[in-house]
Amino acid sequence: MDARMKFALLVNRNARRRTAGKRWAFLRNQVLSFLPPETVEVPFDPPYDLDKCLAGLFLDQDVTGLISVGGDGTMHNILNAMLRHPEWRPEDRLLGGIGLGSSNDFIKPVKETLWQAPVRLDWRKPFRSDVGKVSFVDPEGGHSVRYFLLNGSAGVTAQANHLFNREDATLRWLKPFWTQGAILYTVLKTLFSFRNIPVKLQWDDQTRTLDLSNLAILKVPYVSGNFRYDQDIRPDDGWLGLNYCYNMNRLELIRTLFDLGKGRFVNRPKRVSAKVKELQIDFPCPAPFETDGEVTPVIRLEVSLLPNAVQLMGIGLPSPNQQL
Repeated sequence: MDARMKFALLVNRNARRRTAGKRWAFLRNQVLSFLPPETVEVPFDPPYDLDKCLAGLFLDQDVTGLISVGGDGTMHNILNAMLRHPEWRPEDRLLGGIGLGSSNDFIKPVKETLWQAPVRLDWRKPFRSDVGKVSFVDPEGGHSVRYFLLNGSAGVTAQANHLFNREDATLRWLKPFWTQGAILYTVLKTLFSFRNIPVKLQWDDQTRTLDLSNLAILKVPYVSGNFRYDQDIRPDDGWLGLNYCYNMNRLELIRTLFDLGKGRFVNRPKRVSAKVKELQIDFPCPAPFETDGEVTPVIRLEVSLLPNAVQLMGIGLPSPNQQL
C-alpha cells in the first residue's frame, strides 16, 4: 500500500429519501476494512458547504482521495466542488463511490456489492476520466457552469428527472422499495404531458433546427435504472456522445423507451448518434436541462470536454491480495 494514500468518506445521510444514513451503519465496518487505516469519515445532511469541507480535507488533513457515499446527486455535488477549485489539483485526487441512491449510474456496470450497495472502491486500479462541462444561460440571463461525469440531457429525460426529484405521492411510495418502477412511472407520466421542444443544435460544422423529443450527451452509456445507450463511448476517449431523437409522437417515444431498456438506440428512424467535441443548444423558451440528475432551467448552453480531468477508482473491490 502507498503510505501517502489517505481517503475521506463523504456520507450523505439524506440520500434516497433519508435512508442512506441507516444503510451506511450496516456497511461502515466492512467498507473501512478495505481502506487505509487513517480514512476520515464525514457524515453530512444537505444543504452542506462541500467547498469548505473539501478545503479542510485537502489542505489541512492531506486527504488524497474522496469516496462519495450516497446517490448520483451526491457524487455530482462532490465532483463540482472539486472542479471549482483547480488549485486543489483535482486531476491528482482519487474519486470513488458507494451507491446508496436510487439509480447509482456512477457505479455501472455493477461488479460487486456490499449489503446490496454497488461499490467503486478499487483504489489500487485507478484510471483517468474525462468530464463534461456545461456553461448555462438561465431565463434571467445569468451565467453558470456545471460539470458532469455521467451525462447531460434535455427533452423528455430532463423533464422526467425534474418530476423524479420533486416527487408526487406515488413516487414517495415507490422509491424506497422499487427504484425501476419509480423510474418507469416517472417517464410514463412525463410522456403524457410532454411536447416536443423547438431547438437549434450546433456541433462541429453542423447546424440543425428541429423539434426535439429527447437529447442525451454521454460520457458513460448508462442513463437511469436499466436504461442505456448502445453508443461506443468511454470515460477516457476524448469524446462526448451526442444522441437525440426528434419530432416523435407519444408512441414513438414509448418505443424509444422500450429500446433503451434493451440497450438499443442507434440505426432507428428519427434518432441521431454522433461523437462530438463541443455542442451548443439554443431554446426559444426556458427548458429544463439535466446533468447527472440535477435539473436547471436554461435558454442556452454550451457543452465542452475536460480531458482526463479526474482519476476514478475501479468499479468493485480490491482483490484479496490487495486488501489491507
